[in-house]
Amino acid sequence: MKVALIAGILSASFFNVGTVTDPAMPEVPAPSAEVIEVPTVFTGTATWFDATRHGRATWYTRNGITLYGAIGAEVRAVKQHYFQTEWLVRITSRLTGRQVIVQVVDECTCYGVRSVQGDEPLIDLSPAVWQVLGVRLGRGVMPITLEILP
Repeated sequence: MKVALIAGILSASFFNVGTVTDPAMPEVPAPSAEVIEVPTVFTGTATWFDATRHGRATWYTRNGITLYGAIGAEVRAVKQHYFQTEWLVRITSRLTGRQVIVQVVDECTCYGVRSVQGDEPLIDLSPAVWQVLGVRLGRGVMPITLEILP
């Protein structure tokens, strides 16, 4: 008799697949997915670099790409793996209002250059980009808006 009673308790507690709800316990809502807004437009500065200087040309200039840029840490933190797919950004000069589409081909540390605001540049741009934007290279630093394109 004790064996039958123990078997009945075991089958009722361990093998019961039904769900028991306690009416006194409030229902807990399912966790919701938090939406994190990722910025696609940045305002800051650009510097310049020439990947064809001193008789050495990098892979992208040998492939004929002249409107290129090397992305800085702030933008790189938002969109990583720039080297795995073609990555384009729209650069708008805040000096001239002109815009150009630039292919991101590298990353930069921007060599510690700081703008007037004290921030690191968003991107290093090729001399051809500066020319299209109508800003002379001698300026060194240009205020820009950078938009990541899909």
